[in-house]
Amino acid sequence: MGQSGGEFGGRGYVSAYDAESGDLVWRFFTVPGDPKKPDGAASDAIHKSLTQKTWFGPHTDYRGGGNAWNSIVYDPDLDQVYLATGNGYPWARRFRSAGKGDNLFISSVVAVDAATGEYRWHYQETPGDSWDYDSVADMILATLPIGGEPRKVLMHTPKNGFFYVLDRENGKVLSAEPYVPGVTWASKVDLKTGRPQVAANAYYDRKPVVLSPGEGGAHSWHPTAFSPRTGLMYLQAQAHARSRYIPRQDFQYVKGLDNIGLWHFVAHGPDESPQAPDPSLPRTESYLLAWNPVTQKAAWKTPGAGNGVLATAGNLVFQGQQREVIMGELAAYRADTGEKLWSHPTPNGLMSAPVSYAIDGEQYVLVVGGTGGVAIASPSPVVRQRQMGRLFAFKLDGKAELPADPPPAGPPQVIDQTWPDATVEQGKSLYVQNCARCHGIETRSPNI
Repeated sequence: MGQSGGEFGGRGYVSAYDAESGDLVWRFFTVPGDPKKPDGAASDAIHKSLTQKTWFGPHTDYRGGGNAWNSIVYDPDLDQVYLATGNGYPWARRFRSAGKGDNLFISSVVAVDAATGEYRWHYQETPGDSWDYDSVADMILATLPIGGEPRKVLMHTPKNGFFYVLDRENGKVLSAEPYVPGVTWASKVDLKTGRPQVAANAYYDRKPVVLSPGEGGAHSWHPTAFSPRTGLMYLQAQAHARSRYIPRQDFQYVKGLDNIGLWHFVAHGPDESPQAPDPSLPRTESYLLAWNPVTQKAAWKTPGAGNGVLATAGNLVFQGQQREVIMGELAAYRADTGEKLWSHPTPNGLMSAPVSYAIDGEQYVLVVGGTGGVAIASPSPVVRQRQMGRLFAFKLDGKAELPADPPPAGPPQVIDQTWPDATVEQGKSLYVQNCARCHGIETRSPNI
């Protein structure tokens, strides 16, 4: 079991419990703590021998991150558990680690012994991550023909835009290629060293920099799928997604405040204002991507804003999608070609992966409906009234009728009061720091 909190100074760890008694069996901290105060955990030895050397500057109780908040996978072939870890805290390495160091094990895949939690190997996908390139995406285990021989591999598509194929026995990177065009933070991954060749301007210590992918990633946490029949991996991808990283000149930790070591969501000063859209840059594209992990090339893609996916033995890929931010659609595609075969609208947005099961020989597809959370990532204002979450079950020749789409949200409240410019700016700053992550810069969520 992992936890989140990487934007608030939470130190990452994973705990293993006895399923019958609930007793804690082992705990593995993904980043080191105070070197003078061992944790008494399975991770103590590797932190002493390796990870402490990759962090610099004074230790603080809040620095760290590396939270395993999404994917944790057990490998029955090798009796080990893989931990997919998140970004460091604060994001800016200059405040987290004196501007240097890999900062193990942030943005990494870590293998530990399933019974004891003892460290076995790691592969860090984004050394010294300063861009929120969490490596928490789903990890998929398979046996693939690599170099003419079957290899036990782990496939991974983190936010940084590279598709990784790792050897599960030792963590060696077998291949790594961009799965979307327009990746600018690094030019390639050197397979001899396993390290990315990071762009010279990527670390925003003094000047703002625009990088792709941005903090939203080329692919984020949304569930992926692999079909042994087609040999393809399926995921929602974003090409040419960009963020502007604007450096702060100082950093002060405030408990409970989302302070990540850079200006976030808002401009501070004329030289740091968001740039107008550059018509010469490619537009951001969102699509369902089918990727061949052996050739490291796309097999097909189909455009649209989608989320988690399910691949079935019947040569189908199901994906939940969104309409007008909070409504949705469940769609089915041919797994080998990407041809859209079927879809059905839903009154709720569909973000999680569908699942399939059978009862008395009849197959069903079930998906959770409901959206919410970070309106900062919403492409447009929420103009519909929110509904409670639902479970949607589909089968061939199903006759049930779904509820109607939610009605439009009420008109925005008209405020006829006025305040001094200085007061407005102060309120804007407070809103952005404390509220914008969930409600959006322009208060895109309703009822505010």
